[in-house]
Amino acid sequence: VYNFDPQDKESLVKPGFHFRGTPNNWEAGETLVPSAETGLLETCQFFDDALPEFKIDLYGDWSWAFPLANQVVNNGWARILVDPETFRVVRIEENLKENCAK
Repeated sequence: VYNFDPQDKESLVKPGFHFRGTPNNWEAGETLVPSAETGLLETCQFFDDALPEFKIDLYGDWSWAFPLANQVVNNGWARILVDPETFRVVRIEENLKENCAK
């Protein structure tokens, strides 16, 4: 069950969409939440590192993560939007105010 195609909608194991990156030392745990305004999943993160980057880990165990290469962003607050149907980072809003305020 754990090695299935993530696009298999009939599977019993559902993705958790864990954010992993330099803001949380690449640890699992924080999951993306539904965005009321876009219908996508989102997370707001503060990046402050020599190489600010991230991935989305579907199950929190590194068995399936995207994008293939680490996504590099600018330091500062960033809102990351993911399409849960296509397993893609669709938009990154950078240079936002504290807690991703625009």
